[in-house]
Amino acid sequence: MIVRLISIALCFLVISCRPELRQTITYPCPMPPPPPACNSTDFSTVVFDTSKVINGWRWKISRVLGAETSANEWGLVRVKQNFLLIKGESAATSKQLPVTLKNVNTLDFGWPIGLTETGFVTRVANADITGDASIFETSVAGTNVVIGKPLNDLVNNKIYWDGHSTVSRDGEIIVFASDRPGSLGGTDLWFSNLKNGEWQEPRRLSNDVNTPCDELCPQFAQNDSLLLFSSAGHQTAGGYDVFSSFVTFSGDSILVRAPRNMGLPINTPHDELFPQMTDAQTIYYASNQPKASRTKASDFDLFVLHRVEIKGNVPAKAVIPPPPIVDEPQIVDTPVETLPKEVAVTTPDVDAEMPVVEQRGTIQGTVLHQETHKPVVDAEVTAKHNVSKIVLAKTNTDSAGKYLLSVPVETPVEIVAQSPELFYDNAVVTVPSKKANDTLVLEKPLQLPLTFYLRINFPTSVFDAPYQYTLDSLGVDTDQSWQQSLNQLVENVNLSGKRLKRLVLIGHTDDVSTDASNMKLGRQRVDFVVQELVSRGINEQLLEGRSAGERMLPEKRKNETIDVWRKRARRVELVKVMQ
Repeated sequence: MIVRLISIALCFLVISCRPELRQTITYPCPMPPPPPACNSTDFSTVVFDTSKVINGWRWKISRVLGAETSANEWGLVRVKQNFLLIKGESAATSKQLPVTLKNVNTLDFGWPIGLTETGFVTRVANADITGDASIFETSVAGTNVVIGKPLNDLVNNKIYWDGHSTVSRDGEIIVFASDRPGSLGGTDLWFSNLKNGEWQEPRRLSNDVNTPCDELCPQFAQNDSLLLFSSAGHQTAGGYDVFSSFVTFSGDSILVRAPRNMGLPINTPHDELFPQMTDAQTIYYASNQPKASRTKASDFDLFVLHRVEIKGNVPAKAVIPPPPIVDEPQIVDTPVETLPKEVAVTTPDVDAEMPVVEQRGTIQGTVLHQETHKPVVDAEVTAKHNVSKIVLAKTNTDSAGKYLLSVPVETPVEIVAQSPELFYDNAVVTVPSKKANDTLVLEKPLQLPLTFYLRINFPTSVFDAPYQYTLDSLGVDTDQSWQQSLNQLVENVNLSGKRLKRLVLIGHTDDVSTDASNMKLGRQRVDFVVQELVSRGINEQLLEGRSAGERMLPEKRKNETIDVWRKRARRVELVKVMQ
């Protein structure tokens, strides 16, 4: 398997600082930290049985004539309605060649006279910077590809690999691969929206799609309802596999649902790249699977999965078109090791059960600034399992403060919103099964405060042994432990990064005892919280502790008991000082 070598040899690929990716090193670069574990799991489901005739048709996989030479044909990329073929022996010699599809499995080189389209290609941005690539505007006419200016520095992150772009039909959202800071490992899929003619700060697609392995070659398909891509993570037959995910747009945000492996025989124990679906029954991709009678990986060729009508098998009027590639594939399970080396796959002529698919629904909500009530743009929103706290999905809010999260149904999920300048807010939501494949709109927005009240439930005169569960703003016990509350606070502080100059903590008490003893008690409670934060990795130099004792008691609410009022009074107040 050549998983790591491929991610840089692809298309207009470049040399990386990571030792396992580089081919030659001309310029020194520092060793990066160890990447997260890149683990894929086996996948052996045959989705397209190329041996079986059904209702007068069958699936067929063919090498594409004109793109099956001894050179590497890395794959097709779309320029609006037409295509470029990426071809070359190495990163240094790869070129983008305008092509047209003469028929389903034959290419013609060049575009018709008079046809011109603009799009994007990936190029090595600076040969002096190892591992750098950028996305450039381009114009294609006839046989000529004219490279224009690069996209802005937000999309093209200096010294990092940014490429393999695909743009939505309206031209408002671009999805691309990048190994920039914030990636889970290798290259992840990121997106940016176009606003006032400028591409905005990119945001990483959710963890449903990205893994610590490489995700590459994104392509919108089926009128932007699908995102196709290649990945060495998730469940794979080996190397890079082709995956598809359903897509939902909301303002300037994009929700990409959990991906589905496109199955055997499209995917093989070798590498499949650059999926390109031209209609519901035709998908192109590149693969380095061995040629006939060979066992070792070969150069990359272009392949196409398409339907073939079998004449004479059934009366013409009885011929029923095959199901679309993504919506209703036939599923037959066959272990990978039993598959023949040829492209065609023979499977038993039996009915097979569909695999169990986790039902999911979409949560839609809004994040507001608690004081100004204005939308919080680019707030981080995370869905966690309410018990295990495992992250189920993550996204960022759009320019209207809205977000979309795909989560399992009938599962209590904690939704946490936060931003670097503000603190966090959370809510527990369960999507009912009747909302599977549908959207649950939350009417109550999450509100991020400028001043945060850590409501650890301290007994009246105690500072280092709080009750297990925190309180809400009404003084009522929650189901969140004080340890979990501190863990979430640490996440929020870390999100602020280097912009956080100081975190001020102010300890408050109730009205029991003297002013002097309460000033001391308030400081002791702050010291307790400070040490807990330091033990969780927060730099102690960032933390400034103060005490207000009983001098800033909250106003007593109507009909509130003295016990609940005093619970609310015992709190730690936090304020961020940003640079």
